Amino acid sequence: LVEDKNDKWALWNNINAYSAAVFNNNLYPGDSGNTGLFFEQDTGSADRGGNYTFSFKTAEFDKGEPWRKKLFKTLYVVFDAETEQAQDIDVSFNYYIDASTAALSLGSVDLAEASEPGIFTAKIPFVNTQAVSANYISIAGTYTGNQGSVSIHRMALVYELLDYD
Repeated sequence: LVEDKNDKWALWNNINAYSAAVFNNNLYPGDSGNTGLFFEQDTGSADRGGNYTFSFKTAEFDKGEPWRKKLFKTLYVVFDAETEQAQDIDVSFNYYIDASTAALSLGSVDLAEASEPGIFTAKIPFVNTQAVSANYISIAGTYTGNQGSVSIHRMALVYELLDYD
């Protein structure tokens, strides 16, 4: 668990460091292998050229009506676009209903869809061939790769309240 430069706590995992030191306000972890190497932390978005995973999962939302089913229609997600044309960032989205552990796919969003760098909104429709109504919903997103960074500013869920059974 590490406190970052913005005074926020972050969990770092899969960092095989034997030791670490701070020099000129930068973190330098030492390799836990027999290499004798050390690395400067926070120098880019790639992990020594390998892939990293960005993921999140929201809480279970009842939208203020826990006893009433909702028919989920569309998820809008506001992103930062890719900063370079050569990047290939696709964020996959899933949703979970009524505290289930079974992921239902919403598909993915290619951050190159934006016509120019900046902020853009992706429209992700729910597919009627899988469950689209429930009392609770949780949204999850994942990107695995070594391109750029992923910034999500907000999400909006369009749904319809269904009549009581």
